[in-house]
Formats: sequence, structure tokens, C-alpha cells
Amino acid sequence: MQHAAMKAAVYSGVNTVETVLCEVPVPHEGETLIRVEAAGICGTDMAIFAGKHPRAKAPLIMGHEIGGVVERIVGEAPKGVKTGSRVTFFPLISCGECFTCKTGKTYVCENLRLIGIDRDGGMAEYMVVPTDSVVPVPGHWPRNRAALMEPVAVAVHAVRRSSLSIGDTVLALGAGIIGNLCAQTAKAAGARLVAIADMVPSRLKLAAEAGLVTINLAEEDFNARVRELTEGVGFDVTMECSGSAGAQPLATAATRVLGEILVVGMPKEPPPVDLRMVTFKELTLVGTRVYEKIDFVRAADLVEEGKIAVDNLATHEFPVDRVKEAFDVMARAGDSLKVLITF
Repeated sequence: MQHAAMKAAVYSGVNTVETVLCEVPVPHEGETLIRVEAAGICGTDMAIFAGKHPRAKAPLIMGHEIGGVVERIVGEAPKGVKTGSRVTFFPLISCGECFTCKTGKTYVCENLRLIGIDRDGGMAEYMVVPTDSVVPVPGHWPRNRAALMEPVAVAVHAVRRSSLSIGDTVLALGAGIIGNLCAQTAKAAGARLVAIADMVPSRLKLAAEAGLVTINLAEEDFNARVRELTEGVGFDVTMECSGSAGAQPLATAATRVLGEILVVGMPKEPPPVDLRMVTFKELTLVGTRVYEKIDFVRAADLVEEGKIAVDNLATHEFPVDRVKEAFDVMARAGDSLKVLITF
């Protein structure tokens, strides 16, 4: 059944997002129509909203973190997916022609594009995606949980990029949703001690609820806590998840000799890094960008197995008619972790 009109959250100009009535997209061969149940607002969406994303152009339906139900598949259905299946989707669009694509690493395509940034995304009642990008999730899940799989996939990929071994000690700098999920994923991967540092009490409370050791940067002596937790050695792996310039010296200070710093957060400006400390300690710096499709599959498995908890990370939900309010709440970092728009 094809629907004539739908509500969508549309970025229409700098600091302007509106609920608009527009046509339901029509799927063609090799495409799937998804009825969206929830869409997450992420930092990239906030950059688009502020008019600071170099590629996103108004008018645009934002959103690359979604959960929904398959409405219609045109062509062959992928394994485990049928009409009515609960799903999320893999939002990357690769060119297939550049060096990294030809060597099989399409997720770091030199011309990488994303659904929800370079073309209309999922902050709408319906969206169309390539069928091979559909990722099934358990049908018994709460309706909003699938919308959190994209940030979990970021964390799964980040930990896979690291040299984390069973029994290691891990520090996550930044207790936003990516920091929280990276820390939980490190714990699921076998770290014996996982600490997370931030200065926002509400975020540290959610981290503590997930079984993580917390460090309040506004109230505690950071270096003293690092020594206490690691018996003076430093952490085996430090994950910088905040993207804050002020976190870089904390990362080099907290990591042990011959340890590793995993750069997960995306700084708005190139931050100062103490390369002398990197040299003296022979630290390894590892970058991580997005994810591969397998990371979505593993993310769903880890959540289904109870190894990563996500439901309490969605701190706010707003119906699509209140999308401007949703973005205003997301802009106040101390008040929210993940804001969902529901349909």
C-alpha cells in the first residue's frame, strides 16, 4: 500500500528545522520502503542544523540513526528480512571507484556520502534505502531500540580498531552516548576495568548505571584517580570520545608506556597534541571513523545478548510535530544524551 503524504523533519535553513508534509518516497528495484518508528539526533545533525556541515544543503530530511518496520521491498528480499520486519539500516554510500573501495574498505571511501546528509534521510514517517543496506533486528525489541544501533555500531567498530586484549584497563574520555557505548563495548570485549571521565553529572550517573567506573573531571584530581585505578601504571587503552581539545593532554597523560590512544571523537578544530609524550611513552595513536555493515550486525547481537545496555540512553523523545523542541534540547548537552524523534 502506497501512502500519498507523510510528515518529515526538514532542515530548511540555518538553525531552522520544520515539520513538513511531503510525498512518501517510492521504492524502485533493489530498494526498500521503511516505515520509521524513531530517529535519533546526532552531532552531525546538529552541525547541519547550525549550517556548519560542508555537504548538507537545505531543504533536507536529516537522520541516519533510525529504527522502523519494512513496509515494502521491490526486488529480492535479503535473508531474514520481509514485510513487517523490524530493522535499522547502514547509511554509508561508497563510490566503488576509489583506491579504498577497490581494496575492499568501502567504509573509508575517498568520496564517502551518507543517507541523511547527502540525500534525504530518516527523520520522516517513511524512507527509502537500498535493500542491501537493511539490517534486521529482533522483532520483539521495544519500538525505539533499533534507532540506537548506529551509535552502537560506531562503538563496536572503534573497539575492533583498537588493540584491546582480555584483561586490559580502559579509559573513555567523554561520557556522551559514544563514550558510554565505547566503554560498554570495551567491557563486553573483555576489559577488566573500564573507567569513564566527564564533568556532566547526569552523564556520569548513566555511566555508573552501566557498571562503569566514573571520574568527575569537575570535582576530582584526574591524575590522582588514574594512578589509583591503575596502580600507578596508566591505562592500557584510552579512548578519546569527546572531540574536545582539552581532552587531548588528558589522553596522553593517562595512557601507560607502550599503550594506545584510540581517537573516536571528531574535534571541531585541529587540537594540540603532546607529541613529546607520544614519543617518550612510545604510544600508538589509532583513528576510527565510522563502521562497516558487520558492525551493525554485531551491535544488534551484543544488545540482544544483554552485553550492552541502550534503552536508558535515550533520555528524551519528541513526536515529529515537536522537532524544533527536540533540537533545542539536544543543543543543551548537559540536559540530554540521546534525543529521539518518534513517528
